[in-house]
Amino acid sequence: MMGGQTTSYPIKVLIFLAALCVRPCRSWGQHNNPACRLDIMKAEEEYEYLQEGDITIGGILTLSTSGGEKSMTLSACQYLSAEKYRNLVEFLFFIKEMNENPVRLPNVTLGYHIFDSCGSTQRALRSLMKILSGSSQPVPNYSCLRQRKVIGIIGDLDTEPTISMSYILGALGYSQNHRTGTKPQKWTSPQKCRIYAPIVLQGYKVLSHDDASLDEEDEQGECLTLELNYKVTNRADKGAPATTAREAERDSRDSAVPSILDNRSHTKIEDVTVNTYLQISYGATDPSLSDRGNFPYFFRTVQSDEEEFIALCKLLNYFDWTWVGIIYFDDYSGYRDHQVLLKYLSSEGICVEFTIKLTQNIQEYEIHEETIKTASSGVVIICGDFNYYSESALNYMFGKLRTKTCIFLTKWLNHIDRSATLAAILSGSLSFMSNRLKNRIDPKFKEFSDRFNPSTYPHDKLLGKLWMHFLHCLSKDELINRKFMWSLHTPLHNCSGKEKLTDIPEYLNSYHSANVIQAVDIMTMALEDMHNSHIKQTHGEHRWRDNYNYQLHRYLKNVSYRTNQNPVMSFNEKGEMANKYYIVNPYLVARNWSMDDVGYYIPWAPLNQRLILIPQKIIWKTPNNKIPRAQCSDNCFPGYRKILKPGAHSCCYDCVPCPEGEISNTTDDKNCIQCPEMEWPNIRRTKCIAKTEEFLPYTNDVISIILSLISVFFFLVTVLLLGVFFTYRDTPIVRANNRILSFLLLVSIKLSFLSVFLFLGRPVDITCMLRNITFGITFSIAVSSLLAKTIMVCVAFKATKPGSSWRKWVGVKLSNSVVLFCSSIQIIICMTWLSISPPFQELDLHTYPGTIIIQCNEGSAIGFYSVIGYMGLLAAVSFVLAFLARTLPDSFNEAKYITFSMLLFCSVWITMIPAYLSTKGKNTVCVEIFAILTSSAGLLFCIFLPKCYIILFRPEMNTKTNLLEIKNKKVCSTIVSSRSHHQQSNNT
Repeated sequence: MMGGQTTSYPIKVLIFLAALCVRPCRSWGQHNNPACRLDIMKAEEEYEYLQEGDITIGGILTLSTSGGEKSMTLSACQYLSAEKYRNLVEFLFFIKEMNENPVRLPNVTLGYHIFDSCGSTQRALRSLMKILSGSSQPVPNYSCLRQRKVIGIIGDLDTEPTISMSYILGALGYSQNHRTGTKPQKWTSPQKCRIYAPIVLQGYKVLSHDDASLDEEDEQGECLTLELNYKVTNRADKGAPATTAREAERDSRDSAVPSILDNRSHTKIEDVTVNTYLQISYGATDPSLSDRGNFPYFFRTVQSDEEEFIALCKLLNYFDWTWVGIIYFDDYSGYRDHQVLLKYLSSEGICVEFTIKLTQNIQEYEIHEETIKTASSGVVIICGDFNYYSESALNYMFGKLRTKTCIFLTKWLNHIDRSATLAAILSGSLSFMSNRLKNRIDPKFKEFSDRFNPSTYPHDKLLGKLWMHFLHCLSKDELINRKFMWSLHTPLHNCSGKEKLTDIPEYLNSYHSANVIQAVDIMTMALEDMHNSHIKQTHGEHRWRDNYNYQLHRYLKNVSYRTNQNPVMSFNEKGEMANKYYIVNPYLVARNWSMDDVGYYIPWAPLNQRLILIPQKIIWKTPNNKIPRAQCSDNCFPGYRKILKPGAHSCCYDCVPCPEGEISNTTDDKNCIQCPEMEWPNIRRTKCIAKTEEFLPYTNDVISIILSLISVFFFLVTVLLLGVFFTYRDTPIVRANNRILSFLLLVSIKLSFLSVFLFLGRPVDITCMLRNITFGITFSIAVSSLLAKTIMVCVAFKATKPGSSWRKWVGVKLSNSVVLFCSSIQIIICMTWLSISPPFQELDLHTYPGTIIIQCNEGSAIGFYSVIGYMGLLAAVSFVLAFLARTLPDSFNEAKYITFSMLLFCSVWITMIPAYLSTKGKNTVCVEIFAILTSSAGLLFCIFLPKCYIILFRPEMNTKTNLLEIKNKKVCSTIVSSRSHHQQSNNT
């Protein structure tokens, strides 16, 4: 689509050129009644400003605007603008200042030749031909004034006339013929068609002069044929023959001389002067103008629309406007802006809720109004250039758009004075603006402006109309007075003659973006650089004026320009000059504009500093001045991610929480971020924090405090019992129970209680190795002591029989040997475990989300279960022996107490194993501590508590006599029971 639109421009230029010249004609030459001829189309009125000088700067400015009717006549400019007239005054003011400046371009007088294009392409082309030919009637390819040296063209404001002029200036070269030659131009057209100027442009051939039938020939073959041929001037051999256009395109444009001649003309190529006319636009933003292949000599003081679309996307993202509407117009600029905008919106992830193409079919507008009414988005982007048709279309849509926040590009502010409807839509919306004018009103310019009035410049018809339109002053022409009173619906009056141009409020407004004075200044700077360079090279200045055209181009490319708003700027490779974009919030109060800056966009700033906004300064159209909503779905806040709805736009989504272990720390994240292994999301899942470390601390945990207190309590009880036994170590009850084994058993139990503290606190490698080893060895000593006690009971009973061989085993050697042997085996197991695969600290990151379990890895499961299994083996042997010896005649029932203690010990550790395997973290440690405390306490109370009771509360039983009586009773009862059992067996 874009390619087709761009290609149509050369054809449109030819149509407009034809429109300038085609009209019914009278007979001419040898034909009495020719069918057609090219002639100059008359304009109702033209606004021309001319001042001769050594060097002339052409200007085609939009000083007023016309209606949108496209006819073969140039109608009057209907819409007057004080703001646009100020562009002319600035142009003239700068030329005056330059001519009065003794430093810049000394001894050179600058002139100007300016026309009002009225925003019309036909007028712009007509004015361009008049400037180049120097005639009151435009004659293409011919200069009537040999001495008038036109250095270049300033203009235009809008895209269409600017592109048309650029094609003409770029394609034509431009060559100027000052005398006739000898070689006639061949022309093969119908004999009944006689033309003045076969026009040539980039190989296009136009069939018919009516733009409505471009591709159709006249039924009778009567047509207007416009052709383009390039002729190449060989600078080494000026007599070189002409070549084709394709061959010419391969050569430098400076040597290409297009020919636009009539059938009476003759060309002598060596006498053709080659001129390269430069063009600087002060408002055209069409991206196609950046093509240096088509427009090598075109420059502009503004940037392409593409940079502004980038700024627009940044603005939308700033307010989270991801769901917008687009309105574009059914013309070239509308299509172009729409396509470029879609490209940038898509790259930024911004969706379009609706797209409306406004055509001239009014019947479609009801549908468009309903679309806008039902749209959820409160933001609408306006695409395309301002013209008569876009203005009319917006008039129809005004009722619905006045509640929407519209976003306009810079080029719309250039015409804000044109339309009351546009002003109403702009009010409360946002617009971009470049080159703010508010700082450019200085006393000298105001004084110069005050000289402009109809009395001082009676030939300036446009100025007179401004006086009538804005100051309601009567003119000397009654017909014009009646016409204005009818159009303005306002009576006119006689003015004092002291009125000033600056009395018109609109003249001093600073809201339009056009900057003519900058374009003129840049062109004169290039001229000044070239002038100074030639003076240095030739030691004079007599030759530089003859070579200005084709040499000025390279100086213009290198111009460095500085303004109060921007740093030093120069043209880039596309012929554009970067500008700071202001974001303004127009607001109309009592017919006066308030257009404060609410932000700006700097293209050359660092990426994160390009867009600066002050939202609190913006006056919105919404109730309570809230920021308009332009989102299909609500924002997904940090901690959530977007999940697209099936079949919907990418901007329409649901918000779901981030999965476990993931976070999102920005709004509208598409994907959540996995936290590092040692971190976990906070509750809101907006950031990763260090995982909670879980272990059984000494403090800050109720369970650990309780277990510590219990361990300390039992430890103190053990110490107390040890003290009691040590105090009463010579009493019969202590001596009868092998006091050495009793002391060893109490010490091992005491150490078992203390080993609990190795299980508390943050595990490290050393504590991991010590905890199970310490408990395993101390408990093995305790159980070995009980086993030795049990064996001693059995041996003592056997030794009581006369002549028994067991007597030699009675004594401390057997018990000590049993304890030493059994404990040594456990020590060997533990040392082997430590040497092969010792326990170590382990971080369990996966059992509990968000928690790091700091625990001890046993290293070798075989080693761990060997230690536990060996203790179980000792306990089982002790239990069996004690159970068998429970009926033997022993003092104070020691075997029974050992049986109960081993039964408790085995029960605890058997139930501990499944509990140990089924728990994690500090619960596992609690299970181990509970097993240690329970089994140790069982040994302590089952073995020593009864004896302490006798020692402390039944001292009468702690005598040797009582001990022998108890022993004799047990022996007798044993003998009796033995005999009865023997007798029962005999009876059976």
